[in-house]
This record gives sequence, structure tokens and C-alpha cells, in this order.
Amino acid sequence: MDDNTIPLFDLESKPIKRTRTIAERSGIFRKCTACGESKPATLDYFHACNHSPDGVRAVCRVCRAKDNAEHNEERTAKKRAHYAKNKERLLVITRENYAKNAEQRREYARDQHWKNRERNLKRMQANWDENRDILNERRRPGSRAKFHELYGKDLTFTLKHRVGALIRRTLRFNKKKDGKMKDILGFTVDELRQHIEDQFTEGMNWDKFLSGEIHLDHKTPINFFKPQSVDDPAFKECWALSNLQPLWARDNLSKGAKVNFG
Repeated sequence: MDDNTIPLFDLESKPIKRTRTIAERSGIFRKCTACGESKPATLDYFHACNHSPDGVRAVCRVCRAKDNAEHNEERTAKKRAHYAKNKERLLVITRENYAKNAEQRREYARDQHWKNRERNLKRMQANWDENRDILNERRRPGSRAKFHELYGKDLTFTLKHRVGALIRRTLRFNKKKDGKMKDILGFTVDELRQHIEDQFTEGMNWDKFLSGEIHLDHKTPINFFKPQSVDDPAFKECWALSNLQPLWARDNLSKGAKVNFG
């Protein structure tokens, strides 16, 4: 068969290591032991094999892919059975190997992340666009369960949720809120918590905050600023720590959107 007519393996779905083999440099052909076809002994047609004289496997990529597809379930079942039988021993080996090569693995993972970042982001976005409804339905039960489990009980979770809700209200739902709290507001949730606690008056405590008896109040109300994005100077002024205070819920509801310039 003319080597120009041999179909190339799907290079996008299976990235190929581009190190040239001995056979590739010498223009050698190899006969696939599965299909019997002679193909260039290059990494376009064969997987790499360090133990082979010409640097590639005996079975071509197309045949290996076909064989893996046909026997995938059987091999997966065997692997799972082997893992279940030898779980403790394999975990010990895995931990020892990871500890031995931890820095090398981290460096490799960082390199792969930045090398493939744009490609992976495009794939993630395409998958989200195609399966938005399915992914939302899959995520909602867990999100609801977590919310009901933590809201009003876990201080950090409750504070973050209330701050996030207030930020969305600040931007009047017409802009996205991207980034971490520190990047958006200029302070962390721990710094906010300490700032609020320092202003507790008699009878105030975090239990009452969690129960909703105490609100996180803007001294100058949100409606006064009308920011258009998180980069708007009005947003920074609205959310400055100096503009935030704990206030009894009844007093906050009574205050409403009144501006006190006194």
C-alpha cells in the first residue's frame, strides 16, 4: 500500500509525543502484527516503545484502538477486580511513588496545565454549552443540600453567601461577579469577620448573626452608589470596610435606604 494513502491516527484526540524514533530517522517501515499492513515506523502510525529496536510497538495505532474498544469492558472489570484484591498494597506503592517523585509530578502537571490551558478551556466551554441543562440538574440537588446543611450554621459559609447576595444586589444583576472575595472587595472573609465583631454592641454575637437577627449593613446604602461593575470606584467605596457594620435586623429594616450624612 502507498504510504501516502494510509490514514493518519486522530492526532487531536490522541496527542502524540513528537520525539523521532530510530526508524523514523532512517525511513524504516514496520509490518503491523495485527492487520499485516506495512506502515512507516513513525509515531504517526505506531505508539512509542522504549524496549523495541526501532522505538515503536509491533501493533499499529489503528489496531490497538480497535482492540481496546472491543475489550474495554472486560479489561476494566479485570483491573477493578485486581485493585479490589490488592488495594492496600497498591495504595502503599502509590503513596511511596508519589512521595518519591512529588516535585517532578507537580512540575509536569504545571507544564501540562499551561501548555493545554486554552484547549481545555475551549473543551470545557463547549461541553457546558452543549450540556448546560443536564449539568445544572445534576448539580442542583447537591448544591441545595449543601446550602441547607451549612447556611445559618457555618459562619464562614453564611457570611460568604450573604456578601455574595449583596454584591449581586449592588450590581443590580446586570454584571457578572468574577474572582475571589479578596480580589473583588480588597479584604478576606476573616478580615470582614473581625471588622464586624469589633463593632458588636451589647447583646450582639455570631449566633444571632447566623439566625438572621443581625444584618450586615451598609452605613451609606447600596442604592446611593449605583456602581456598574466591580472595577467601578463607586463599588469599592460602597464595599469599603469603613462602610460596613453589624445592625439589628429591625433597625436595618427601619432604616431602609436612608442616607445619614451626620
